[in-house]
Amino acid sequence: MSPTSSVEVSTSGLDSAAPMQFKAFRNSECDPGKEIAPWGLAVSHNKGLSDWNKLIKPSARDFKPFREANDWIDCKDVFVIALEAQNLTHLVDPTHVVVDADPHKAQQNFLCKVLQDNMLHHEAKSTVKAHSKTKDVALIWQLISETHDKSMSTSLNGDALLSWLTSSRLDDGKWNRTQGEHLTFCEDKINKFNEMCPDSKISDMQGVRVLQNSTANVPNLANVLILCRQTKTSSGLSDKITLRQFVALLAQQAQVHDSGRIRSGRNCRRSAANHDPDCEINAHDVDEDEKKTSTNGSRQMQ
Repeated sequence: MSPTSSVEVSTSGLDSAAPMQFKAFRNSECDPGKEIAPWGLAVSHNKGLSDWNKLIKPSARDFKPFREANDWIDCKDVFVIALEAQNLTHLVDPTHVVVDADPHKAQQNFLCKVLQDNMLHHEAKSTVKAHSKTKDVALIWQLISETHDKSMSTSLNGDALLSWLTSSRLDDGKWNRTQGEHLTFCEDKINKFNEMCPDSKISDMQGVRVLQNSTANVPNLANVLILCRQTKTSSGLSDKITLRQFVALLAQQAQVHDSGRIRSGRNCRRSAANHDPDCEINAHDVDEDEKKTSTNGSRQMQ
């Protein structure tokens, strides 16, 4: 068989197969609306990636460094809030389904760099280094959270918080700030304890009792809970109250007390400020009187 005949046979086979392949490509794979990009194009024209780069400017300064195990809860809250502010919470969600690969990869690289710069605790740092090649930030964040949520330092901090909540008293003289700040501080510590120790959460009724014991000997706050329950009972309502509602009721009475202290403090400062010029004026008058008496005496002697 000559070479010319073999070429003719192969060409006839291609001619018969080409129409079928073209129809299959046109019906299943071809997308007329997709932009035709040349081979070897290094610059990406992905719309999702360009929109993310233009509209949202991520900032690594918004993330708090994690150095000590005692600060894990605060660092975790700041980290999650920063992710929400920059629309990056899907990166730490293991159930998230990636729709657009290009912006997802860019966001993963950014967050992995943030974790490398801010996770300064030795255990968290080793976790980030172990997954630095894959840059799977969802897995990294999950491992870090599991390690420090169940750590011994977090448990000990929760015990210390509970000990302070059950022993603190507003009237013992140790609190040198306003009453309103004490109330919000106690509420924040109760919420922090519930986050540290989810197996031993303080319920609303227990939190109300803790706060009531803390303010039991304060005259303007001691009867707030009793009056609230009496009012609800007389109205035929349930006397149950949440911690947030109790803090709001106490805050109303605390505002009156705190504003009175602020006004009295200002009046004391004003009177003290007005007292100094009076003293200077009086001293100046005394000096002038002494000079006048001395000159009059010398004239009489002459």
